Amino acid sequence: AGLVGGGWFLIDAAQDKEEAKAAPVDGVRSWSKLTQNHVNGTVDYKMSPPVGGDHNQVWVNCDKQVYTKAVPNENAVHGLEHGAVWVTYNDKAAKADVESLSDLVKKTSYTFMSPYEDQSSPIVLSAWEHQLK
Repeated sequence: AGLVGGGWFLIDAAQDKEEAKAAPVDGVRSWSKLTQNHVNGTVDYKMSPPVGGDHNQVWVNCDKQVYTKAVPNENAVHGLEHGAVWVTYNDKAAKADVESLSDLVKKTSYTFMSPYEDQSSPIVLSAWEHQLK
């Protein structure tokens, strides 16, 4: 329930771009000064899932999109660079939580969701330079 509530906060923040600064959320990690170059091939990111850095010039569809298969990091990061929120989950996530978040993503602009097995938490919410596990 906490993850879904926190997820709603980050997704809602993506909708309210007019607000200069959202209220802090416990547990959010932040990075700064991440590179933003377009590159070919794979990138070795410092965090998993990645929240920024060099990326592919092609971005994923990140508008109310729920993917059932993993998406390439390099394409997902390009979506984050443009302000999207990426919701990821692994096989430890409760089915009800995945379904609830999927329903929210399908209703929320600039959000996308995909499975991501190589993460330390069942559900992770990522935005450019910010992440909540």
